[in-house]
Amino acid sequence: RRFMDMLFSQANRTYAQTLMLYEKILKQRNECLRQINERRTTSRALSAWNDQLLETGFKITALREEGLKILGVEAAQTHQELTERNELLSVCYLSSFGKTRQEARQKLQENEAHEIASQRTLFGPHRDDIYILVNERDAKAFASHGQQRTAMISLKMAEIRYLEQAFGERPIVLLDDILLELDPSRFQALLRTLFQQTQTIMTGTETHRFLSENKREV
Repeated sequence: RRFMDMLFSQANRTYAQTLMLYEKILKQRNECLRQINERRTTSRALSAWNDQLLETGFKITALREEGLKILGVEAAQTHQELTERNELLSVCYLSSFGKTRQEARQKLQENEAHEIASQRTLFGPHRDDIYILVNERDAKAFASHGQQRTAMISLKMAEIRYLEQAFGERPIVLLDDILLELDPSRFQALLRTLFQQTQTIMTGTETHRFLSENKREV
């Protein structure tokens, strides 16, 4: 979520404004839940907050899904380049609201008692997540450390291109300890991609690997 919010807020003023509004609504709805829990008001007070939560929340969800479609294509292409086309990467968005407002409203109604008891809003963009799949398997659960790092690099490269399209200029890239857990072929492919596309500052302790790879034609 933090990755999406930071990226899309930078590139899209509408997203940033909608996110700020959503966070205000969320804070006020949680306060309403607390007051209901303390018997200072009734559950009927939630109705207005539910409407605003759904209205603003689905706007954020739509903007996220639109942005992730672009990122997903770019990340998948980069991942193929880094893995010599041996791995397929995909990025999936998981909405806690569900697919429709009717489904989301039903979740809020069915879990109202639980939300009042916990004094927290349990559904909405603040509870959503993204899943990264490598060869159609959850990278977090099944991928090796090297595969996970390659997947994150692919997503970062997609972020670079996304910002370039938004602002018309290439950002400077800072990569820390990127040499760890990358085999020589993936590291050489990464260098080739970086040198062709952007200005990059790399830090790490295994500088001998960088010097060795840099002697090759990349």
